[in-house]
Amino acid sequence: HLTEKILACGHQVKILSRRHNQAVSEFEKRGAEISIGEFSDINLLKKSVDSAETVVHLAGATKTLTENDMFKVNVDYTKNLLEACNGKNIHFVYMSSQAAAGPAISPDKPVVESDTPAPLTWYGKSKLAAENEVSKWGEENHNEFTIIRPPSVYGPGEKDIFACFRLMKKHISFSMGFKEKQLSVIYVKDLVSATVHLIENVKPSGKTYFASSDGHYSWEELFSAIATAMGKNKYLKIKLPEITAVPVAFFSESIAKITKTPALLNFQKIIEMKQDYWICSNYLLKSTGWEPSYSLEKGMKETVEWYLANNWL
Repeated sequence: HLTEKILACGHQVKILSRRHNQAVSEFEKRGAEISIGEFSDINLLKKSVDSAETVVHLAGATKTLTENDMFKVNVDYTKNLLEACNGKNIHFVYMSSQAAAGPAISPDKPVVESDTPAPLTWYGKSKLAAENEVSKWGEENHNEFTIIRPPSVYGPGEKDIFACFRLMKKHISFSMGFKEKQLSVIYVKDLVSATVHLIENVKPSGKTYFASSDGHYSWEELFSAIATAMGKNKYLKIKLPEITAVPVAFFSESIAKITKTPALLNFQKIIEMKQDYWICSNYLLKSTGWEPSYSLEKGMKETVEWYLANNWL
């Protein structure tokens, strides 16, 4: 999505990808310069960022088998890329996550940039550690950087929240626990517009920005928006005690160890799902002149249309 937008803005684009897939091939046809390889290859990284004015680091892992694997991908590889960018007058934009900050303590006090980070999971801790590496790189070497923390991202091609759409196809909504949990979200195109805005219109100053849609939503409101977008007038609402997820996660992780493939529902995910308020404030980002363009309803409608057109649903 970001590459599409940057190309449309007329910028020259370089892409570093681990593999040459159909999307990469399409961007190559449109003039993007492609490098294929691993983030462990410092020489490749240096070649990839050569002559670049801005580097946007989007790569990372959200699910791994071990904490060490998570830190290797999200922290060590970020350090490698920072090393490659050092001394080249590059504006480094790091795509972090609200997970690096942790959840809010109440619905009327969303997390803000000045709050002390309190990550709960391997993922959140690794993203915060990577943020710290970016800040250190910038401050010690007088490099320019920006950190962006989105909450849950939904939209075309997104695979995690897609599970909710698959449930709604079966006329089912699901939530864990009986207390109403709330979360911030952002439509992927709004996240792209926020990123481009920070690159093109805001002087880099080493700041961190939460990038989210306005307001926050309960899981019931999210499923209701999905149902409306899918034309589902009636559906079964299932609420399960949090404890019921434990045996499912145990089974999933047992299978994951055999298949060497991280499970979608694991104990790290349960830690996230148990929190009441994954909400953040977009006030600082909006103060720079950015505004989200998508309501939840509009974003869900476009997302469903894409899933249907691409035979995901």
